[in-house]
Amino acid sequence: KKEKLHDQDSLALCVKALEANPEFYTAWNFRREILGKSVAAAKAKFPEGGAPLQEAVSSALAGELTLLEHAIGMNPKAYCLWVHREWVVGQMLAAGDDKVLASELALCDKLLQADERNFHCWGYRLSVARKAGRTPEEELAYTSGKIDRNFSNYSAWHYRSRFLHQAGKQSLSGE
Repeated sequence: KKEKLHDQDSLALCVKALEANPEFYTAWNFRREILGKSVAAAKAKFPEGGAPLQEAVSSALAGELTLLEHAIGMNPKAYCLWVHREWVVGQMLAAGDDKVLASELALCDKLLQADERNFHCWGYRLSVARKAGRTPEEELAYTSGKIDRNFSNYSAWHYRSRFLHQAGKQSLSGE
C-alpha cells in the first residue's frame, strides 16, 4: 500500500491476507482503493453509461462479492466486510446494475436463517431494502415471519422498529 502499487498482484496479496484474517480492514480499504481506480477508469471510458459501463464495472468488481461472501462465512459479524460489500454494491448500482439488489436480499435471507440475530446483516438488509425500493409493509411482513419463528429475536424487533412509523409510505427511502 505504501508503494501505491494498484495492480492485480496487490489484489491477489490482499486475498491471501483476507483469507487468513477477514477482519483485516486495512486490506479491504486497499482493495477499495485499487478497485475504485478500475471503476473510475471504466466511467472515463464509457461516460455515456449504459450496458458498456455496467459490463466494465462488473468486470472490474468480478469476484469481489464472492470473496466477501466467503469472508462473511468465516466471520459474519465483522464491520469491515459489510462496509466493503455496501461499497461494492453501490458501485454496481451507480453503473446501472439493479439486479444485484435481489441477490443481496437473498443473501441476507440466507445469512439471517443461519444467525437470525446478526445485527450487521440486519443493518445491511435495511440499506439494500431502501435501495431496492421495498415498502415498509414488505419489510414489516418480512420481520413478522422472523418474529413468528422466534418471538425473542430482538434483532428482528429492533429492525422492525426502524420503519414502523413509515408504514403507509411508498418505499423505505421515504418516496
